Amino acid sequence: MDQLESWGRYPRVPARLFRPERMRDFHAGEGPSLARGLGRSYGDAALLTDGDVVLSERLDRCLEFNPETGVLRAEAGLSLDALIRAFVPQGWFVPVTPGTAFCTLGGCVAANVHGKNHHRDGSFRQGVTSLEMLTADGSVRDLTPADGDDFEFAFGGMGLTGMIREVELQLRPITTSMMMVRHSVAGNLPELMAQMDDEARDDQYSVAWVDLLARGERAGRGVLMTGHHAEINELPMRYAAHQETLLTDRPGRARPFPFEAPTWLLSPGNLRLFNSMYHKWQGRKGTFFTPLRTFFHPLDAIRNWNRMYGKPGFVQYQFVVPFESGREAVTEAISRLNAAQASSFLAVLKRMGASDGGPLSFPMPGYTLALDIPLREGVIDLLNNLDALVADHGGRVYLAKDSALRPDTFRRMYPEWERFVIHKRQ
Repeated sequence: MDQLESWGRYPRVPARLFRPERMRDFHAGEGPSLARGLGRSYGDAALLTDGDVVLSERLDRCLEFNPETGVLRAEAGLSLDALIRAFVPQGWFVPVTPGTAFCTLGGCVAANVHGKNHHRDGSFRQGVTSLEMLTADGSVRDLTPADGDDFEFAFGGMGLTGMIREVELQLRPITTSMMMVRHSVAGNLPELMAQMDDEARDDQYSVAWVDLLARGERAGRGVLMTGHHAEINELPMRYAAHQETLLTDRPGRARPFPFEAPTWLLSPGNLRLFNSMYHKWQGRKGTFFTPLRTFFHPLDAIRNWNRMYGKPGFVQYQFVVPFESGREAVTEAISRLNAAQASSFLAVLKRMGASDGGPLSFPMPGYTLALDIPLREGVIDLLNNLDALVADHGGRVYLAKDSALRPDTFRRMYPEWERFVIHKRQ
């Protein structure tokens, strides 16, 4: 048995692993089986202690691509990182990306990932035109939106409806590999959320960094970060004059985080100082241009950055609450986190658009807050407390990041869970 863990390094469980080299070897075991991509889910997703975990990262071949339409068909183990490297130079980008490029197409479907453009373009589901799936009875099915629930329930289904073998995806055309970005500083949470709701400040991509450790009148201060794919005529001459470099993907060499950080490094005092400096630094930037990777995947530049939380690991907590009571819920959640001294410097707030995918898909119209919390005594109780708050406001937590949700609270958050169970058993 091998030891398997999430990206947050919690929980850690014994697991029996199977790593096929070719798609013909990609199959379920004799008992329970679950597919796993690159392991970047934060919670207990893709952890299985009583069956086989099938690793798909070597099943990463591009099968077909139409350069006229931008439609790509690839094996489910293809990472967004590899996709971006191959297709950005050809003028194509992924329709939706989460905060890391080190996730597979199959994982993106299973979690129905979303990004900074969800309020406009929806989740990963909106870019997928068909799937090939291996079901529990051993059959292989080609699925399209015309197949109804058989197709839709895969999105957000966490791999429980079947193992995804292939994904057909509509890529997004781009003319440069640069982003035009604007940062707007906010002195407190009401000001920050007002900026987020201001249509005049909105753009194709929008996210806000939030200081969870600021107190008093500065509580919830932050920086709204909006942007879009820069057109050639928007670029300064120093970029536009070099046509041959307008579509490049140069992520650079990721630098490793050098050690297991001691717990005192992420103390509330240290993070309060960091947050204060970060707020000033990011707030001064105004409007500027930056490469795709820097805008979408800044932490990918640090290899094994999860080591900064030390050996105990960390949890990432993300919830969404409806717009109607969203400001109240977010304000109360930040107040509870602040009171608990839940040290976090990675906290982001976004607006979400329409729901899509299956009954276990996370996105819904509202505000979503995501944050990292070092795993310490009392953290799980804090999360259970926040879960109750979110459920009371008609919201839910993201199953791809959860590791603490109680069954009764899950049922409140995902009231159509029985539809999913019935469908899975058919």
